[in-house]
Amino acid sequence: MIQDVELTSLIREFQSQFEGCSEGEIQFIESFYKIKLPLVLKEYLRIMGEKSRDVFSGLEVDFSELESINNEFQEILKYHNRLDENPALAFMMNQGYAFYAIKNFELDDPEVYSYIDGDDGLEISVSDNSFSVFLKRMLKMKKRHSN
Repeated sequence: MIQDVELTSLIREFQSQFEGCSEGEIQFIESFYKIKLPLVLKEYLRIMGEKSRDVFSGLEVDFSELESINNEFQEILKYHNRLDENPALAFMMNQGYAFYAIKNFELDDPEVYSYIDGDDGLEISVSDNSFSVFLKRMLKMKKRHSN
């Protein structure tokens, strides 16, 4: 369960634009990628994993796009000879050159990494110190641009 009150409020505000994944779909992700999803990422999938594209316009984020996102992500890593790093699961993509991913599957609310494929190579950095902070930031941006 998401504990952050502000994040919970933001989720409620956009609730009508979300559709969550089923438990079967979440189990499929864990089985397919051979990982145990962090608790906050599971909650995100339950609330908005099936459909949230209307909120995150221009980004590929939905469950139906997850395999495609990760295939492109793996191609970028391979191109830049970065496949030997810790495995990561990309959950969001912007136009095929920017990805958001998690690498630490042991934490309930892991940090989010950004991978940006640019002219100077692949830039990898910590985008946010937790998935819930990342999600809150994204929803706040949407709220600002909606007003």
